[in-house]
Amino acid sequence: MVELHELSKIGFGAYRVSNNEHANALKYAIECGCNLIDTASGYMNGESENLIGKVLDEGSNKDVFIITKAGYISNNNLTILQKLNKKGKGLSDLVNVTEDFKHSIHPEYLDAQIKISLKRLKRKSIDGFLLHSPEYYFEQKDGPNSKEEYYNRIKKAFEFLEDEVKKKTIRYYGISSNTLPSIQNEQNATDLKTLIDIASQISSTNNFKLIQFPFNIIERNASVASNKNEKSLMDIAKENKILTFANRPLNANTSDGLLRLAIYNYEKEDMNINKDTQLLDGCLNIIETQLKEFDSGCKISDISILSLLKQNWMNITSPDAFGKIFHGQFYPFLNLIFDNNIPGDALKVFKRFENSAWNYHLKALSEKAINYLKSNNLGYLLDNSPPQSLSNNLCNEYLKNGIDHVLVGMRKLNYVNELKGIF
Repeated sequence: MVELHELSKIGFGAYRVSNNEHANALKYAIECGCNLIDTASGYMNGESENLIGKVLDEGSNKDVFIITKAGYISNNNLTILQKLNKKGKGLSDLVNVTEDFKHSIHPEYLDAQIKISLKRLKRKSIDGFLLHSPEYYFEQKDGPNSKEEYYNRIKKAFEFLEDEVKKKTIRYYGISSNTLPSIQNEQNATDLKTLIDIASQISSTNNFKLIQFPFNIIERNASVASNKNEKSLMDIAKENKILTFANRPLNANTSDGLLRLAIYNYEKEDMNINKDTQLLDGCLNIIETQLKEFDSGCKISDISILSLLKQNWMNITSPDAFGKIFHGQFYPFLNLIFDNNIPGDALKVFKRFENSAWNYHLKALSEKAINYLKSNNLGYLLDNSPPQSLSNNLCNEYLKNGIDHVLVGMRKLNYVNELKGIF
């Protein structure tokens, strides 16, 4: 059993893990000394927990500390909620954000989540169980919206989780919140001192030991004292022997949107603007010919996804945007005009264009990160080291600043290799 003081400094963030490549990366990370894994019941609709359970069940002889979270209700969790509702449970303190997304930290819902997480993870006990973004309470359209009620709900959850520790279904508990380090939005911020007081009221030997929040080279509020507290969030946590876990260490929110703090290896020698532009033209010619056969009356210029690609295909700086453009719009459009039967030769051309665009995407991502760091006096993070070690430099920086553990989405073997020296 891994104790709190034995946790690896870098944790395996399992936000988007679901396939064999991710499973192999997790196995390798564990072999290299990573004994901290972070997931949640809602990650990949439960597949993240399933993958972790499968990897650990298949023979890792090294013990690990697993953190999971609950509170979000969407996809499969909506079905779980509906089943609870039929039994007259899970109805109290339900936060309705949208029709397809709800939130709850009520004991009846948390009890169901602990049981299903234990089953997926194939474990008898969860090492760390966190309330997942309880601040969604303030997003509800109808119902109470007061700080007093917010903390009442957290207290009710803490009381339940203390009982779960006694039952040995969990070992420690805590909160994962985007508003814990908030010094700007005091109204909806989650105050650590209040959480400590609540836990102390429940038990002088309580097991509230874990807090998780965004922390990166740009979003550093957790290390800054606020007007309300003379000490920083991290200082208060250390004084009270509460471990701090940084999430989103390589994805920062800036005034210009999300910035991916990474530098990628891309095939520079394969990049030729004239040749690659001709590849796009070849795609458009195939599409234009098919549109005539389709007899739609549409021109290339009439179709928004094609216009977007013509204007911006070399400068897509968001991984999510790239996925949405190609797999959410471009290929569905192709399947529509080819009646779900794209000819093999045409498909090869489309795939070559996608691969070319992906190469430029990695270049754009890398240049955006480099330019931001240099223009904000953070260029020292790029000095005297190969570009791919930026993540290593950043994580070392966070640990020096006082964060206890950094959670990184190491979904590929090379990502593990970049960080295994500081596990």
